[in-house]
Amino acid sequence: MWMVIKFMHGAADLTLLPSAAISRDLQAAEVITANRIRLWNKGVDSESFHPRFCNCEMRMRLRMMRPGEQPDVGRIMDNGEAEQSGTKGGYI
Repeated sequence: MWMVIKFMHGAADLTLLPSAAISRDLQAAEVITANRIRLWNKGVDSESFHPRFCNCEMRMRLRMMRPGEQPDVGRIMDNGEAEQSGTKGGYI
């Protein structure tokens, strides 16, 4: 498997990786050298988007819902028809 990965990355001038751990793995397997690796933190900024900043009022405004209203939850049945649930679900 490493041979395939090495072949694919060998043609690249630069490899963007999401974590330092993956960078270490590729270097240990001699897939690519450190000077051709850059970290690319493509994930969500967990500090800026931390749950402590949750604002239920803003969430309802963005979903154009009235206070106390919750989204309807439905499902697709085996025959392909939609069935509306009799219960109201929580936030999606």
